[in-house]
Amino acid sequence: MADKLPSMLKKTFQFIINSIPINFIEKLSNHDLERLSSFSKLTEIPLESLDIFRHLAALLILNRLRFIVFYGKGPLNSKTIYATYRTTSDLLKQTYPQIFISSILDIIANQSSLIVSASLLQFNDNFVNQSAEMMSSLYLEVLDQKYRRKLGQFWTPDHIAEFMVELSLENNPRNILDPCIGPGTFVYALQKISCEFRGNLTGVELHPLLYEICKVNLYNSQYETEIIQGDFLTKPVNSFNYSIHDFSALTSKKGLDSYLQSKINGFDCIVCNPPYSRHHMISPKIKEEIGNEIEHCFGGKFNRISSLFIYFILKSLKLLIKNGRMVFITPTIIFESRNSNYLKEILKDRYKIPYIIVFHHSINVFPGVDTAGCIFTVEGKKPQETDVTKLLILKKWTTKEKILNYLKIESNEAFEWSDGKLYSKKQTELDPERNWTRTEAFSNHVKKDKLVELSSFFKVMRGIATGNNDFFTFNNEELANHKIKPEYVVPTLTKTRYVQKYIFLEEDFKLLQNENRKVWLLNIQQEIKNIQDQNLLNYLEFGLKQDVHKGSLVKMRRFWYKSEKRDVPFFLYTYLSRGNPRFILNEAQVRPLNTFLMIYPKSNKKLSEEILTLFWVILNSNTTTLSLRNVGRCYGGDTLKLEPREMMKTLVLNPFKISTKSKNNLLKLAQKLRTANTSHNDNLIEEIDAILEEELKN
Repeated sequence: MADKLPSMLKKTFQFIINSIPINFIEKLSNHDLERLSSFSKLTEIPLESLDIFRHLAALLILNRLRFIVFYGKGPLNSKTIYATYRTTSDLLKQTYPQIFISSILDIIANQSSLIVSASLLQFNDNFVNQSAEMMSSLYLEVLDQKYRRKLGQFWTPDHIAEFMVELSLENNPRNILDPCIGPGTFVYALQKISCEFRGNLTGVELHPLLYEICKVNLYNSQYETEIIQGDFLTKPVNSFNYSIHDFSALTSKKGLDSYLQSKINGFDCIVCNPPYSRHHMISPKIKEEIGNEIEHCFGGKFNRISSLFIYFILKSLKLLIKNGRMVFITPTIIFESRNSNYLKEILKDRYKIPYIIVFHHSINVFPGVDTAGCIFTVEGKKPQETDVTKLLILKKWTTKEKILNYLKIESNEAFEWSDGKLYSKKQTELDPERNWTRTEAFSNHVKKDKLVELSSFFKVMRGIATGNNDFFTFNNEELANHKIKPEYVVPTLTKTRYVQKYIFLEEDFKLLQNENRKVWLLNIQQEIKNIQDQNLLNYLEFGLKQDVHKGSLVKMRRFWYKSEKRDVPFFLYTYLSRGNPRFILNEAQVRPLNTFLMIYPKSNKKLSEEILTLFWVILNSNTTTLSLRNVGRCYGGDTLKLEPREMMKTLVLNPFKISTKSKNNLLKLAQKLRTANTSHNDNLIEEIDAILEEELKN
């Protein structure tokens, strides 16, 4: 358990866990086994992980116990509980049926031999005063991050939740909705910072355990609350107490103002940390139904493979009334991916976007998760020509009061201070094709004539995807064992960590061979009927016996044993880089796997060796890295990911347009780049940056 949990609570929780039989599954009916299987699919917890289910059921019991302790009235004291009831389920089903739901965890809890004794009710003051936070901490301890990740559950830190609530209260809302309420994080934040709000709260939660925890947390809330158990995406719009019963499509002639005006009973505030999951978490049927609903409302063609949080945002927009405000926290990919263009077009043209707040890539917003985060606000009003969107890049977290003050700064130029930098741009000038979490999209300056897109001189491709690296790649020993001839393989690089320099030489390749690394890639281009080499045929037969040909990628090929054909690239780029992106000069003539990007000079440009060397130096500068971040996707922990199409949009200094002096200085630095033992060479890169910055000034 986490250190901040009181020892008595830990002991109590363990006592409850021990009261649930290890073999509880043997006592379940066939119907309940089906329910357990459904719950397993929902949470992606394997059915054989019975101990996790016991822990979750114990947490359910503990949550119900604290309900009795905190909210029990009248004769509900330890003596009557002990004398009359054996389990919390028995008690609560008869006394507080409206608070709790029936779930498979409830069924498992019923297997408990726990007796509700006075000792179980003696929670200390620390637990009483911090019960909500304690239950959240226990949940995080019980359910490993890998399972919460599959559910898209990433807790909003308290200080960020309080800041988001402050943003949401600026327009004095009456009805607040949290479409993914979890244990009630934003409600705790509201209680901490506001004595003024006296409106209604509505929350939706899919997970049955979190739903019950939230219900108990908010049982005596000072606000009117409605907590709904179920999937927000599939809930009809008219199923919410404070929502509309009918709506007009935004594609109708009535227009946005008329549409918003008709939503008198909707929500004027929506605050949410939606599940961060890919579209695979949505069933094809639901995906199609919701996709059709979105298109009916907003028009156009919605991409069904959009991430789950985009579905949440678009569904939430339907519940936002005129002049209402939405405040969401999501990964920055929300404004970076091509799948987000549909959403960005809707936001830009039909809603006001006051703020986009981006956490610097060095900040992990969600503890333990390498995901760069951003907060953005949307208002239920059509943007005017004079409306400005502000982009705030936070280098480090400061007080919420300071950040709110920064957002109020009015300036046509970028405003910078120690904690971050603020940019402003007319909303009508935002380009849905650009990355809205990067400064480039908010630049009001014309492109400098010395900068050029990488696509002007190079083409970029992903490295080779084999579909089964174990079968298609070899080390020297495996080649010898299978007697594969050299003409059937080509040199390859399988991992970015195998090359830590700016150049990959023949001697580096030989060193990997000596270390018995997989450095050879099967390269068969003829049909099997034309292959005469019996050893090669034997190896292909071995692959069939191993079902290699049935792999999801391999089976899509016309000839399963033919890997992708690629020419030798001039540069390699580390496709997913954690704090160390680099362009590698490929002198060893390898064809890398898809952990790299392959960069080829365009043949019609006829680039000289000198120009290519200059490009190599320029590409490895911090100046170019900043441009890469403007077009790529940033994650927490200083991780950068670029697809080929994104990299081709990268702006770099054109070596044809720099002075002779700068060329000569850069060529001298190229010699140092060749001999550098590691790519972590800050002094060398700073020298390169200084030359490039001077060129960009002139």
